[in-house]
Amino acid sequence: MNGYYRINKQRCLQKLESWSKFMIQGQRWKLYDDIHVDEVSKVFQARNRWFHGGLFLLDCLSKKLDHAYDCFLGIPLLEARCKTDLNDLNIDYIKKNLHDMTPPSLYVFPKEGVEHDEWLGEWIFLDKLSSSRKWNVYFSERYEYDEFVRNVFFLPK
Repeated sequence: MNGYYRINKQRCLQKLESWSKFMIQGQRWKLYDDIHVDEVSKVFQARNRWFHGGLFLLDCLSKKLDHAYDCFLGIPLLEARCKTDLNDLNIDYIKKNLHDMTPPSLYVFPKEGVEHDEWLGEWIFLDKLSSSRKWNVYFSERYEYDEFVRNVFFLPK
């Protein structure tokens, strides 16, 4: 899979750079605009490439951004009938529970802003997943229509 990414890396970088400039110039984070991993490249259309592809693109995007901005990867998980036990959350659990309808999305927002503080304030920091990786990992869960809507967020350290 790494070789396949390398072949398309320049195209992915161009797409992410163009998209992030559009986001920043238009302050599109206020509208919660995002870009799904499969919109960056067709390489990431297959569901089994969403997780690792998303992290690859997050890494690419974080290296291209101005230092005044932050980015994150939002990964929707399948809805659940019961509240999630945070001890169950690990990489295998996330991959197994990827939502089958919505690919992960990348977001950009200013580090010094209301949105940054609001989003981070709503999420639960996952120390166990964050300590062994190059990302800070967060989780959110809200109850809607008789089920829990769940998301995992990866931010570069």
